[in-house]
Amino acid sequence: MAPRTLEQCVVVDLSGDVVTGPHEPAASPRSIRSPEALADAVHDALAPYAWRGFTTTTVVALAVAAVDRARRAPGEPCGGSLIRPAPRDDERIGALVLHLDLDVGLRWRGMTLREVARRLVASLTAAEERHLWMDLELAWLLEPPA
Repeated sequence: MAPRTLEQCVVVDLSGDVVTGPHEPAASPRSIRSPEALADAVHDALAPYAWRGFTTTTVVALAVAAVDRARRAPGEPCGGSLIRPAPRDDERIGALVLHLDLDVGLRWRGMTLREVARRLVASLTAAEERHLWMDLELAWLLEPPA
């Protein structure tokens, strides 16, 4: 099969902007995991470990990696294999560590794993939403006046 050309892959609207065609993956609906499913993924990722003995950063890095894996492969079960923690320089880790340390403090070690997973997913979702809003507001500010 011959590779498709750019003209075959995209549609150009009246303003001249390139728009992906409806058959392209970018235009297809994306499956979004529910917060409960993401919390289950975090629970399954931390359950094999003695997680209460981990540092806050390690728990958060494993949670971020579990959420990323669950979002990449929504049809696959989340448990069953150990995962590699997310890189320490991931900005989401810093935001979640700050939240877990300031809002919950050291009490998170006394919570159930299900509650820690639920709180981490809620905090991660909120941090990602704040990041998206900042990007949108920055785009508005940098947009040239009409």
